[in-house]
Order: sequence, then C-alpha cells, then structure tokens
Amino acid sequence: MKNILFAILIGTTLTVNAQITEEAKISTLPSLAQSNPSIEKNNLEAPIYTTVCTMQTKVLSQTKEVYPFKIYQIDGASINTQQDMYNAIRSAVPSVSITNTNLNQTPIIAMRGDSNTIIIVDGVRYDASILNLLNPSDIENIKVVNDVAGSNYFLNGRY
Repeated sequence: MKNILFAILIGTTLTVNAQITEEAKISTLPSLAQSNPSIEKNNLEAPIYTTVCTMQTKVLSQTKEVYPFKIYQIDGASINTQQDMYNAIRSAVPSVSITNTNLNQTPIIAMRGDSNTIIIVDGVRYDASILNLLNPSDIENIKVVNDVAGSNYFLNGRY
C-alpha cells in the first residue's frame, strides 16, 4: 500500500512547477479516493519541497597566448617620461643591468646575469647598440625577454 501511495506521489510531483520554492500541497484526483474507499483523504496530501538550481556560464571572447617564459612589456606612456631607452628598460624590468652605455661602446643588456636578453620595440627585434638612437616618443611598446625558450621563440620572427 505504501508503494502505491509513493508512486502516486511521485506521479503528481511532475505537475508541480519547478520555479515554486514555497511549500506546496499536492492532492490526488478525487476519482482515486472514490475508487478505493480504504484510502483516507488526509493521507493523500503531502508537503513537497522543491529546490531551484541555477547555473552561470561565461563566454570567452578573447584568448591570450601563453608562453613558457616571461615577457616584460613597457607601454609607450611610461617610456616618454624617461630620459633615454636604457633608463626606461632599467626602471620597468626587474633585475636588468645595462653596462657600457657610454659613447663608442657597445652596450650590454643583461638580465639576471644572462646577456642573451632580447629587446623587441614595436614588433621589431633590435640590438642593444641601436636602442639609444630611437626616439622614445615614437615607441608604442617594448618587450624584454630573457630565456632560452624566448630566444628560440623570437628567432623565428614571431613578435
């Protein structure tokens, strides 16, 4: 008898709106109570509690390329306030040392002791000796890379 009532209760819950979160009473059809006189009317009503679950989705509209090395980027606004390119790089990129910046000397840009540092200005790879000749107000961004993977990546012309 309990199984029949349980089946009736499950069948009637399908008609309840899923948006209602308050307590609801479900009553069976009057014909069921009339066909079986042993079922009491009070036993046919049971409280039903419904739970509403919502799910949020997030759509990515832009992807970012992930590199196996760190790229330090300096924007053009911060470059224009500096006196020269060497000071702009020195102030924006941590652990960079620039030596031999005097006239008639080839500068050496080293990052964490490694002198194979790559400088990319507006998508063009430059040698450290020509950086001081560039006009800082014409530059949009500078990228500084120091890693073996970075040097291999930027050797192929991917800037």
